[in-house]
Amino acid sequence: MRESPHATRSRDSILRDILTPIAENVVDVDEDLLTHLPRNHLNVMTIHQSKGLEFPLVIVDVGADFKMDHPKQRFKRFPSAPSNVAVAEDDLAPYTEVGALRTRRTAMDRTFEDLIRLYYVAFSRPQTALLLVGHTNLLAYQCKIKNVATFWQQSGAWPWRANTPTPGRRPPASVAGIGILEL
Repeated sequence: MRESPHATRSRDSILRDILTPIAENVVDVDEDLLTHLPRNHLNVMTIHQSKGLEFPLVIVDVGADFKMDHPKQRFKRFPSAPSNVAVAEDDLAPYTEVGALRTRRTAMDRTFEDLIRLYYVAFSRPQTALLLVGHTNLLAYQCKIKNVATFWQQSGAWPWRANTPTPGRRPPASVAGIGILEL
């Protein structure tokens, strides 16, 4: 019965009419409807929706959109300029009580920290396994597309490739020519 034409049309309809519009940001998902997440189903959600939850296996897309090093995508993976939020914080700092405290770090530092916090939420959801997926250009060992989600550091160093020690940490282990980053 599962391989009947009806089942095939049903699967195609779900992909076309439900999942594709969500992935393309054509429709919004009402997060209040996600009160119960069955353990025997695949849960697809945004990083923000997953906050506070844990799953046996978590698959995080860290670069399906990043086929090349395009300047307009950098704010999502490895910023080259401060975010609008960091700029606004700098502009409003003189008029707030805690402004000087917040702006002790540079706008670029705060921009990177915001991106790192986002991926921290995603990477801390798994109970057992974390699987990072993305475009081959981004995940290849000789990658030149910088991405915080694949552990590029703000300095531009990538311990997986450079095999250089991070200050205060042991150097990444090397397995068959591939660097493994210890978290």
